[in-house]
Amino acid sequence: MTSTSDTRGADGAMWEALAGAQASLTLAETLLATGRPDDALAAARSGIEELGGLYRTELGKDDTKLKLLAAEDQREQGATDRAAEMTIRVLRERVAAFLRNHGSPEDS
Repeated sequence: MTSTSDTRGADGAMWEALAGAQASLTLAETLLATGRPDDALAAARSGIEELGGLYRTELGKDDTKLKLLAAEDQREQGATDRAAEMTIRVLRERVAAFLRNHGSPEDS
């Protein structure tokens, strides 16, 4: 049996993960805009890791894994700017999916 405080703790961790992902997204976008694609890529990857699978639903389709593979291919070919753009887009999509699926912290 899960107590109310355990449930709030899990919810709190979920919203902390979202906040971390959003902060990483903002940082990645800023770094890319200021000509630091390697750092932007690292920040976007950090946000993706922070959010984990919390954006998914059981029934939802997720093609973002394929997009990340394509971004990695771009990086391997030396197109770090393009890889960073693609990875940032994936993070943005996953944050949006999270918000569609869970609402905002004020809703919970």
